[in-house]
Amino acid sequence: MAGVGVTMEVGNDGVAVITISNPPVNALAIPVIDGLKEKFVEATRREDVKAIVLTGDISILPDVSVDLVVNTIEDGKKPVVAAIEGLALGGGLELTMGCHARIAAPKAQLGLPELSLGVLPGFGGTQRLPRLLGLSKAVEMMLLSKPITSEEGKKLGLIDALVSSEELLRVPNVTDIGLKPRSVKRVAVIGGGLMGSGIATALILGNIYVVLKEVNSEYLLRGIKMVEGNVRGLVARKKLAHDKAEKALSMLKGVLDYSEFRNVDMVIEAVIEKVPLKQTIFSEIEKACPPHCILATNTSTIDLNVVGEKTSSQDRIVGAHFFSPAHVMPLLEIVRTEKTSAQVILDLMAVGKIIKKVPVVVGNCTAFAVNRTFFPYTQGSHLLLNLGVDVFRIDRLISRFGLPMGPFHFAVAMAIFDAILSYCKLLPRIMRLHNFTNNVKCMDQVIMLPGYALSSISELQKKRPNACQLQDLAGYGVALAVGKELKAAFSDRSFRSPLVELLVKSGRNGKNNGKGYYLYEKGSKPKPDPSVLPIIEECRRVTNVMPGGKPISVSDNEIVEMILFPVVNEACRVMDEGVVVRASDLDVASVLGMSFPSYRGGIVFWGDTVGPNYIYTSLKKWSELYGSFYKPSRFLEERATKGIPLSAPASTSPGSRTVTYELELAKRYSGQDDMILPQHQGQADNDLGYRDASGMAVACG
Repeated sequence: MAGVGVTMEVGNDGVAVITISNPPVNALAIPVIDGLKEKFVEATRREDVKAIVLTGDISILPDVSVDLVVNTIEDGKKPVVAAIEGLALGGGLELTMGCHARIAAPKAQLGLPELSLGVLPGFGGTQRLPRLLGLSKAVEMMLLSKPITSEEGKKLGLIDALVSSEELLRVPNVTDIGLKPRSVKRVAVIGGGLMGSGIATALILGNIYVVLKEVNSEYLLRGIKMVEGNVRGLVARKKLAHDKAEKALSMLKGVLDYSEFRNVDMVIEAVIEKVPLKQTIFSEIEKACPPHCILATNTSTIDLNVVGEKTSSQDRIVGAHFFSPAHVMPLLEIVRTEKTSAQVILDLMAVGKIIKKVPVVVGNCTAFAVNRTFFPYTQGSHLLLNLGVDVFRIDRLISRFGLPMGPFHFAVAMAIFDAILSYCKLLPRIMRLHNFTNNVKCMDQVIMLPGYALSSISELQKKRPNACQLQDLAGYGVALAVGKELKAAFSDRSFRSPLVELLVKSGRNGKNNGKGYYLYEKGSKPKPDPSVLPIIEECRRVTNVMPGGKPISVSDNEIVEMILFPVVNEACRVMDEGVVVRASDLDVASVLGMSFPSYRGGIVFWGDTVGPNYIYTSLKKWSELYGSFYKPSRFLEERATKGIPLSAPASTSPGSRTVTYELELAKRYSGQDDMILPQHQGQADNDLGYRDASGMAVACG
């Protein structure tokens, strides 16, 4: 059978694209089925594969069984989403019903026409269709052999969401006013520390010439070596060809002054979080750069209006908030002020496409969207600890929920981790770790610990630090400084715990001196340190929040909820204030930037899954017991009392759910046409469908 085949390509992003080729209609003939199963099994076993996409306009020959393939998908540990455009008939539809969720483009045709040919649906459709539609409607579909549209399938429950294949993710007043992105060929990066070198690495890998500036030769040499280490590490792990690595490194130039800035198209400032220093830099680069140059800052906490207040070019100032390691993490938070021009936003989105990032445009506020949303994560954990809950129990439960680490690490490496990264002596946390069920080990870890370069990652993959361990590894000093700034901004809903100060006073500096919450001994795994418990008890005496002086009694589920419900509550405030355009922006950002378990769909989607009313009543109860930290936001209260999903637009009626199109964003702005974003089961935010970052996606069309 000429032209028949199933091929698989695995990109540097870890996405395996399985393509069916059986013209003219891609019927699932025997060679196709055999090849499909073979490639699925191979992709499932390969450690470098994080996501799987099956493409092809799939129909079916009535005398061929695909039951084994459907069972392979349905029984696999990696979740699967089917995306349908055009036709899904017979075995093609039965294949999609073996997936965990289905999305479809408008006017797609769905049906089981086998009876019109004198045979029964034989690939599980007789069992799976009634489970989705109910017996009566399922029997009708099979007996009449009449296809239905995807719109009708959505109403019946066969389709989870409808997605227009033409619809693009739009940013109001940016992508809808006829502008075209300008070419950005040369970028200057100020600061060669961990963040600056990572940003420079991402840019040169995207074939963008980089001028890296530092204050002296020693720091400059160190920064260049870090970039080289990043690139060589990719080569060593076979993520990058040697010739491409050499070409990338040839596009890097180190400088000690602004002489090379006269012909750059963009500057990205990545120095420590000090307002006077940043203001001085922006005043200098405004004079040194051409009038069209974009002036970007990688700050994670400082108001952009403050950064640029001493310049006359505030329309060119924008936030380019990378997540470290900048050349690895896929999220780019683009921060716009009231004065930032639409052209600048569009240009930066185009740069995101070139360097394979997923940009989320957010408003200007303290900590912006992602770090601000997760600020209560740390606060809630410390409040629970001071209410008498065991610190190591908190860690275990949060890890079991699916987050790569517990909240005592997040106190340093999440809500304020970018500030930590500004200090060259400190290196960051696990950057990406995906769990699919409580019993499944991680498929991918990217861990950066003090003293280790990215090239050491293969050794670090053997370790899995949890919350307190990672806080130990990061250190506490920066947490004290930056934590005060964030607590000042959100004083009405902050819990002030002296625990970190007490740890520092007691000489516990984490990995740096071998003890923190855990003990670190050479050649052995970190172990919980019982001697830290008296320090925790002292902290509890100082805060004195335990009712009657006795530890509270809470279930495992309540512990997780008391930590994560405040995060949902803050996400509601972020949406209410218009910091993000839509709820799915936070969903995508929470997964890509904060490693929120992607199979739970993102922080807002998870909140809708749990139920706004349940979250609201729980927070209200806890606020009466434990204070204003748990006070429900106005937005949450309104959605809960009116029965409106958290993700629904302000103008949406109760019971509806917004559907957006993040994959189009990925395709348009990441440069990867087949990129699959981590996302949740049962919601489609793109025109191909996406599941877990280490999951499968099946595309029919």
